[in-house]
Amino acid sequence: MAVCIDNSDLLNLCQEVLEKGNCIRFRALGGSMLPFIRPGDLLTAKTVNPIDISAGEVLLYRREGRPFVHRLIKKKIINGTLLFITRGDHLTFYDPTVLSSQILGKVICIERSGRTIHLDTPFQKFWGRFLALTSSWFHPLLRAVGWPFHLPRRLLSKTNLGLNRSRLIRKIKRRIFSQISYRMASSSDVSSLTKFYEADRKEIFQEIDKGRKYYLAEKGGKVVGGLTVGRAWEGIAHDNSCWIMGLYVVPRYRGANVAERLLTKAISLLKEQGIDQIFINFFENNIPAIKLYHKLGFLRADMPEVESKINEHYSKVAPGSPRSLVLYKRI
Repeated sequence: MAVCIDNSDLLNLCQEVLEKGNCIRFRALGGSMLPFIRPGDLLTAKTVNPIDISAGEVLLYRREGRPFVHRLIKKKIINGTLLFITRGDHLTFYDPTVLSSQILGKVICIERSGRTIHLDTPFQKFWGRFLALTSSWFHPLLRAVGWPFHLPRRLLSKTNLGLNRSRLIRKIKRRIFSQISYRMASSSDVSSLTKFYEADRKEIFQEIDKGRKYYLAEKGGKVVGGLTVGRAWEGIAHDNSCWIMGLYVVPRYRGANVAERLLTKAISLLKEQGIDQIFINFFENNIPAIKLYHKLGFLRADMPEVESKINEHYSKVAPGSPRSLVLYKRI
């Protein structure tokens, strides 16, 4: 779970405050620690000696210039170096190994809806150790128990995907869903964006303040598709370029050219705003995306160092991911 301290100077200041024996309070973002920590929760952290940290405690640590809040699963010593294995409760993979020098402190308190949860009570310590102990088999067990409930949705999704391969079905869908409008979102659309992306309002506001742009496909006032544009990989692209960071269309509207029209509208608006080059990266096994972007004139970027950096990132945050490719388009 990333937290809303995104400035390196502010992060260093927080570290100084903690090292002096004081506590810091901050707001949580993201869902990697659900349901234990929820987006919007107010967390309190204090400094801690890495040697005294126990499995099950929730750590605040820094990685690649950003702070994270994840649970300690276990400690181990390799070649005399103390290493920490952490993981978000809601994630299916472990974090890159954490060193003692990366640890800022541990979370001791969670405030939510007027309620305060102290993590140093015997029950919370026991619960934390239990979650750490069961982390390796809890999610597989949850998937095994929950698959019958997800089966109807998966069958419907597979059926819809199969039907979309038919030109006749796609033609019918385009006629049925012809009254779809496309536009750039504004701050007044935060409620719609929050619902569509299942995100926290404050997180959406912060992303807009950072310069991230959202483009919407709407039918009858309901958002049926969303495109996110921003500076996903800082330092890679110049000032007049941007990255497509996400494109999602509600399943029932797929096959009706919503994604293509949304991209076309966004590209047109970006050109008016002075953008002259657009980048996109996605996994090489995403064949539908490759076909769509090639159709719109995107070409494979000759950027091996950039692809290497992106793939290195995914190998840390999502081990086992397919290779990521970078495409670009001049507009």
